[in-house]
Amino acid sequence: MAEAALVEPSVTQGREFLDLLDRIGVPVKGALWYYYPDSDRWRLLIITDQAKAGTKQLYLKAIEAGATIDLASVEFQDLDSPIYRALSSVIHVEDRSDVRMSRNMFNGVYVADALVFRMTR
Repeated sequence: MAEAALVEPSVTQGREFLDLLDRIGVPVKGALWYYYPDSDRWRLLIITDQAKAGTKQLYLKAIEAGATIDLASVEFQDLDSPIYRALSSVIHVEDRSDVRMSRNMFNGVYVADALVFRMTR
């Protein structure tokens, strides 16, 4: 099966969503489009310590702030996320630098494809 492409409108929406979360004070440690090959889907992973208490409030904050991205494509994860633990131990991305990675193994976690907007510890 051919991999679903990550198209520019999704990339732009991901950046805009990260900007929105920054404006409303959600402390985002990681933000990336991550490809799940088993379901052939891209998901915008948002890593924040606030996800540990539950994600419902994070989705509600995003809606109240006027998020335009399809929230069904957004997945909030806490700092214990295996993807976050693996990637944050080897890369650091801030500001407006994006890192694209494909077919890589990081600390036992396989990354088929990802576009990282932010990854901090």
